[in-house]
Amino acid sequence: MDKIRFSRKSFLNSSLLASSLVIIPNFLNILGADSIEEINFAKQDPIGFAKYKGIENPIHQIKF
Repeated sequence: MDKIRFSRKSFLNSSLLASSLVIIPNFLNILGADSIEEINFAKQDPIGFAKYKGIENPIHQIKF
């Protein structure tokens, strides 16, 4: 039987890619951003982005 051998580096790279594909859509959903421009705006000014989305007190709207 031929066994496929993975190096540690290829395993870690594959794991990182798979985890990012799982995490990123959920993060974008929580953020509430609909486009790349909104994501960039949220990165630059999170409080301004929260006000833009209609959240008056963003500290009280933190999701866990």
